[in-house]
Amino acid sequence: MRHRVVAALVPLLFLSAARALDEPKDKDKADTPAKADSAAEKLKALQQELQKSRSEIIAKYRKAEKDEEKQELLQQYFAVPRSFADKFVDLAKAEPKDPAAVRALMFVVTEAAETVLRAVADHAKDKDARGQATLALAQNLKEQAGTARELKDATADQVKQATARQGEQAVKHLRAADPDKLEAEAEKYFALVTEKYADVEGRRGTLGAEAKTALFELRHLSVGKAAPEVEGEDIDGVKFKLSDYRGKVVLLDFWGHW
Repeated sequence: MRHRVVAALVPLLFLSAARALDEPKDKDKADTPAKADSAAEKLKALQQELQKSRSEIIAKYRKAEKDEEKQELLQQYFAVPRSFADKFVDLAKAEPKDPAAVRALMFVVTEAAETVLRAVADHAKDKDARGQATLALAQNLKEQAGTARELKDATADQVKQATARQGEQAVKHLRAADPDKLEAEAEKYFALVTEKYADVEGRRGTLGAEAKTALFELRHLSVGKAAPEVEGEDIDGVKFKLSDYRGKVVLLDFWGHW
């Protein structure tokens, strides 16, 4: 499935977008209700099918008592978009001139972006492509972890704002996710970049340099991680270390002038 999604996604997205833009903007046509077998209705049905699958998993999760069972259900929940990616691509291929084709492929780009990145990282023949995809996957997971952590204690207004930006399904997914596990997986892929693709050139230098910086941030500057050692002198010239104040509340104020 993954090979087919990756191979078809990009050309289909541009082809469908171009054909949709070339369609005459007929107001009467636009105002006509969608037929039962139209691409828009097929897309809506597919979205409802996906949501139903997720809802069934959530119902099982709420009844689950063992942690192992809950973790397995969470993995199933996160895998739902990946299992539907092919269906959305098939819809776009069948109705390339319909605007719904673009929306179907945008689902794959947004909801199943992780799937596409994993496919390229695992199966691309070109080393540079694998490296770029592995780094992008790590960054994607790191970003998901940060957003998931923010949403854990978010207010109703903050959740509403996030939903407006990212969509209802994405927010539900992130609120159910485990930030620590997402960060751990991101760390694994950043480390993989430094081991296998460090010399590949990226947009900001080598991929290894980018991954190394991200790894340091994850391991030392993330919430819950031990702060790196800081040494200096106070206003009286007395030397000190940050570790001297372990167990106490410390405010670090970094400043300087040039």
